[in-house]
Amino acid sequence: MSEKNVLFPGDVIANEEEYLPGKGTFADDGQVSAANYGIMDKDDKRREARVEPLTHVPRPMGHGLLVAGVMQQVRDNVAFVSLIPYTEGKVRWVAPQDNAVLRVANVRRGYVNSLKDEFLVGDVIRAKIIHADDDSIVLTTDDKNLGVIKAFCDRCRTPMELRKGELECPSCSWKGHRKLADDYGAGVLIE
Repeated sequence: MSEKNVLFPGDVIANEEEYLPGKGTFADDGQVSAANYGIMDKDDKRREARVEPLTHVPRPMGHGLLVAGVMQQVRDNVAFVSLIPYTEGKVRWVAPQDNAVLRVANVRRGYVNSLKDEFLVGDVIRAKIIHADDDSIVLTTDDKNLGVIKAFCDRCRTPMELRKGELECPSCSWKGHRKLADDYGAGVLIE
């Protein structure tokens, strides 16, 4: 049987002797309290108190999460990507650092000579976080659904279109190459 109430951050839920702190709670000085605004759920069977958020809760992006970002700087061996915050359900994912890193070894299987052959500054990409800590976020695009999801012409900066498997500028007819996600141009940031 569960008991449910709406709580505010800091509201005391129970004694630590009665319930263990669960998702959305914290323990302090022997008491379990709400960490966010939400609905309390005391699980008598597991002896655990939880708070399900009623608002968007910011969480740092971490290992295994699919993310979208904009290429800020592209070098031969490394690129710096500005991650785009997004909301999924009641969770707002935010980047804990200003930039994430994409290394040449993490672009795709096989040999990649230079990241400049696969990405350009301003490209919007979908990637997966393979490492995240307080100091850095490392990305990979080594999957068919990962890579550039929107590219701009090298010459005139017009959004490129995919025509017969090749990127082409509708304005100046310039053709380019990128490491594309399989749904390039669909307008979907995160699947």
